Amino acid sequence: MRKAVIIHGTGGIGKSALILRYQVEWRRHGLWAHAKFQDEDSTPFASLLASLSSVLRQLMSFETDLHRFTTLLHSRLGPQLYNLPLLFQGAPELRDLFDRLEVSFPSLDNTLSTEELRVRFQSLLINVFCTLSEVRMLALILDDLHLADQSCVSTLHWMSE
Repeated sequence: MRKAVIIHGTGGIGKSALILRYQVEWRRHGLWAHAKFQDEDSTPFASLLASLSSVLRQLMSFETDLHRFTTLLHSRLGPQLYNLPLLFQGAPELRDLFDRLEVSFPSLDNTLSTEELRVRFQSLLINVFCTLSEVRMLALILDDLHLADQSCVSTLHWMSE
């Protein structure tokens, strides 16, 4: 079940402070991902990948959940699992996790178009976040969403469907 809470208001009134105040409490019950968007000149997906890295570091402290995550992700992705290295640079914890499980990946197809790579990248990002939310409750905090690039906005839209 997906739920959304939207906190909005003018800058500087303490929206982020309010959310961060409950971070410790939330982490006792689930995973906490905080994506702080910067100006539109930043690297596409950087905020989402940073939050994914943070969530994966949290997950690594739960051994049984790690196993469940990798099993569910493999099932969800099927043969697309071998595209996972597309996320390794932005979320190296994902590579570390599969290295621990001694899972190896073949080389990526370098002949794919930029558009095809973007679609695969977005699909992987969505599936990883969705799988994480199946393993443990997941709070995805989107700070300064109005500054997100179009790639992040479309990814978040697909993730919410």
